[in-house]
Amino acid sequence: MDDSDGWEVVRKKSKQNAANNKKNEALLYLEKVAHPANNFGGALSNEFGILNSSKPRKSTVANRTDEDTGKKEKNGCLAQKKPQKKQQSVAKTKPPKNLDDALKKLNTEELRGIVDIVQKRFSCSSNIWLNEVFEYLNDNLNVDISDCLFLGKDPNYPMSAMTKETRKIIVGMIENCDKSVLSDYFEKAIVDMTVQMTKGLEVNGYRILLQAMIHHNPLLVVDNLGKFGNLRNTYQNRQPICETVLWVASIGGTRKFDVGLRVWSTVLLPVVGMTAYAKFVVDYGCSLFSRHSKENNINNALAVHQFIPFLDIVFFNSVKLPSHLHKNLYNIYPKFKKVAFDCSPEENMRNFFPSLLSRLNLSSPAVLKTELCSCLVYCLTKDPKCFGVWIQMYPRHLVQSSLLLEHLICKWDVVGHSLPLIKETLGEFNKANIQLAIDLKNGANLNGLPQCKEHCRTVLGKMNAGSGSSKIRSSSKSDGKSDGFFVFRPFVFVLLVVLASAVIYDCQFHGCFKDSRTGRFLNDSGIVAAYERTLSLFEAFCSAAYEWISTNVPIYVGNVKHFCQPYAKLLAEWFEIATAHLFDALIAIHVFISTNVPSVLQWVDDRFPGVVDVTRSYVDAAFNLSFKLSSALLTSAFRYLQIGFVWIQENVFTGELAVDKLQQHVYFALDTVRTYTLEVFDWVGQQLKSST
Repeated sequence: MDDSDGWEVVRKKSKQNAANNKKNEALLYLEKVAHPANNFGGALSNEFGILNSSKPRKSTVANRTDEDTGKKEKNGCLAQKKPQKKQQSVAKTKPPKNLDDALKKLNTEELRGIVDIVQKRFSCSSNIWLNEVFEYLNDNLNVDISDCLFLGKDPNYPMSAMTKETRKIIVGMIENCDKSVLSDYFEKAIVDMTVQMTKGLEVNGYRILLQAMIHHNPLLVVDNLGKFGNLRNTYQNRQPICETVLWVASIGGTRKFDVGLRVWSTVLLPVVGMTAYAKFVVDYGCSLFSRHSKENNINNALAVHQFIPFLDIVFFNSVKLPSHLHKNLYNIYPKFKKVAFDCSPEENMRNFFPSLLSRLNLSSPAVLKTELCSCLVYCLTKDPKCFGVWIQMYPRHLVQSSLLLEHLICKWDVVGHSLPLIKETLGEFNKANIQLAIDLKNGANLNGLPQCKEHCRTVLGKMNAGSGSSKIRSSSKSDGKSDGFFVFRPFVFVLLVVLASAVIYDCQFHGCFKDSRTGRFLNDSGIVAAYERTLSLFEAFCSAAYEWISTNVPIYVGNVKHFCQPYAKLLAEWFEIATAHLFDALIAIHVFISTNVPSVLQWVDDRFPGVVDVTRSYVDAAFNLSFKLSSALLTSAFRYLQIGFVWIQENVFTGELAVDKLQQHVYFALDTVRTYTLEVFDWVGQQLKSST
């Protein structure tokens, strides 16, 4: 340096000096830790430089070491240059051949020293830790990557190629980072990685660090699905960059199935139609389902907009995949469908039904139509709300409804019993068909209406036929049960016939009933006398009652008729007038409603689209809720009544109030009443005889 001019000529450092500087870094770090006041300003400026710079550079701690070395050179420490022979004697380290070689050659102690020093010096700045480790990895892994997707490698590659100690250092540092800092750094790192790749720079440090961060928290990928999608769309024509973005996004599926499934359906599947990425997307989906084949509980893993495109790819091959890749997707479709449909089907299927019904079309392939109809039937069987959705969609989706009804007719023996609200739904369809027929006469183009009418009649006919056969079966079962309840009825009938024949033969043999053995037995036992006495008393009471009725009833009837006839006539006139007024009012109301309500509803629908349908759905929901609540209330009341009955039976009807004791008291009371009744009957008979 020339002191008079004030300019310094900086020459390029020799390779030996650079090697020596790296070897002495640890000693310089310890010196700086021991004297932190001497380098406070430099460290602070470097910290802000780390936060604001996105260019690749060496470690900031190494920069501070170079500054100290430069000061020593300025003070004359390098005035005495070493001989050139000594520099040539230093053995040159061979550069790594590939990424595996570079990962194995990482200096674990050097990395541990960097992490320890930055954690001690910047204990509250997790982003500085991440920057230091990233720069160290990027400097020491500066090798070309030919396959950015690492096809054929272990799912945890490239971290799996590192030594266990190195992985432990990186993972431990990430676990100590603040969650918010980790999330912000991850979002910034995936963008900086693509920017560095556009400049032709290596980003292996980003790859290692991002992979470790995702392994620590796979939800980082879910939180940035939108950013991954934007980067994919931006760089999809630049294959290495797009492959790197897809690879980073796919890391989340190695640990969590639901994260991998969302990444595959949201980020990877949209580019399955591009030849450069098709094989990776299909293989990733197959490996995802095979790796997590035992996963069953997936919460909100797939939405409708993720399921429908995959359905089109599998059954319509809308992206023109090669046959072997298309076959692989077809094989994993049942698992994909199971994950989509098994997540709360009683509440979730109503979201799938509109999109599935809209996809159904006459021009669709037969395989796709069959699968769509099967999915729609599954929705109807699992979620009763789908019937209400179908009723709302019916007037605008007649062709689709006719195809679905035709499928129901073909599969009625299998699915007919599992459709609880199909009869009410067909009734609503018939009402809509009447209005649609009027619109058809007015010139409206309603394709599929005749087919829908015919299919509705066919389904109703199948339902009626099924109910009739079930009634016949139930009646036959009930007859069988009645026969079982009275098995000895033929024997009793035969016994009665035999007794009647014996009595008739006895009477014929002795000439009359009085001389027969049966007559004499009844006379000797007193049965005939009791019968005659009872008959005479009955005749006396009947004659007295008849005389009283014939004398008094006409008088009472005449009085009631004379009193009530004017009021009855007046009431009849009032009822006739009220009925006429009510009929006229109902006709007027009917005319008013039929004239004005459709126009009002149409006006509301035009001004506020969807309000009418939403209101109807809310009314239906309220009715269904009230029905469910009333059913639950009745069920609970019945259950509590049973509990109360059991409690009363166990706690009240005990001891003297036991059921058997009460039964004995009742039998005793009935016997006493019968005895007194017979005594009164005998006394009355005696009084009548004595009076006569």
